[in-house]
Amino acid sequence: SIFSMLIIVLQGFIFMMLTLVYIGQAHDHH
Repeated sequence: SIFSMLIIVLQGFIFMMLTLVYIGQAHDHH
């Protein structure tokens, strides 16, 4: 259904954001 697909897209978006934040912190921490 559309709801399950929305959850999958949302999870992927959250995972991407967390990854970007983690990479940003690791790069900024030096």
